[in-house]
Amino acid sequence: MFYTNLVTARRFGAKGMAAVLAALMCILPASANSQSTPLPTAAATAIPTVIPSPSPITGPALQIAVVGLRNDQGRVSCDLFNEPKNYPRGEQFRHVWAPIARNSALCVFTDVPAGRYAMVVYHDENSNGHFDQNAFGMPMEGYGFSNNAAPLFDAPTFDAASFTYDGHRLYMVIDMRY
Repeated sequence: MFYTNLVTARRFGAKGMAAVLAALMCILPASANSQSTPLPTAAATAIPTVIPSPSPITGPALQIAVVGLRNDQGRVSCDLFNEPKNYPRGEQFRHVWAPIARNSALCVFTDVPAGRYAMVVYHDENSNGHFDQNAFGMPMEGYGFSNNAAPLFDAPTFDAASFTYDGHRLYMVIDMRY
């Protein structure tokens, strides 16, 4: 059993390692299972995503950390929408380009009045200023939405992605999807 799981670990990486650890937990004596130090799991051995800390801006600001980028190439487009009729492909309320460092970016908007907003971000890996899609309309670059709203066959609705901003300071995190 142990040898089979070791082969699985080599073949399937972290998931296989989790299988090995689970098998070890089954064959260890009960006293070993009650240790105060937990054994590492696949989640614990994964490389953590660095979440950018808020910028040193002292006044009101809306800051969105975009995490999970697959590389540091290009830049991140950050579109802020304040109306459902324009979201997600129409004219945005505000737009910024954010540089990428350590697979994450920080979009900062200042002088934004209180209100209801939704964010759309994408990873412009080739820096061409466009969200690249294949001939079938499938994304070729990473994208994300506020509230980490999940797309089904199209972008999530404005209601699913919207959030309330009180006009002071707000820090959010958006996970990039590929």
